[in-house]
Amino acid sequence: MTTQDLQSQAALYLLGQLTPEEVKAFQSDQSHREALAEMSGVVVAIGIAVEPVAPPPGLKDRLLERLERNPYPGLFSKRVDQQGPWKPSRTPGISYKKLYFDKASGLVTMLVKMEPGARFDVHEHGRTEQCLILEGELRYNDEKIYRAGDYTWAEAGSVDPAAYTVEGNVLLIISEP
Repeated sequence: MTTQDLQSQAALYLLGQLTPEEVKAFQSDQSHREALAEMSGVVVAIGIAVEPVAPPPGLKDRLLERLERNPYPGLFSKRVDQQGPWKPSRTPGISYKKLYFDKASGLVTMLVKMEPGARFDVHEHGRTEQCLILEGELRYNDEKIYRAGDYTWAEAGSVDPAAYTVEGNVLLIISEP
């Protein structure tokens, strides 16, 4: 076998392109191991000779997201540091983070944060709305007080009374946008 053939075989070995029989033969032959050692020196030299290049912005996040998704296709997550900043709503003292929008149903899942003293006015629901109080409290007309862990829902066509918070809160809401 020529030197060039040995180097080609070593390259194919490193790339995992040899059949199991070829791998066994490659590993048992001293000349193949020597060709592999020479190839390793070339790889190190290339690594030293090449100038480092900064990866494009966002590459790390995209790779981590893909790695996180790959073990379980179809299952996704959005970690706290991936949710982005709170966005102000049209109502003073209330902000939100959209977690997921289901195109098929038209429903959005979001976190809503109400600062102490913030208030929702009376409003009608076009679709069913679900609310889980994660932190703080939520009050309806001084009649009902819901605390962390409480769950409420309003059916389509229902009217919510004015809702407000004294302490502030964080809510998980599933509703129409």
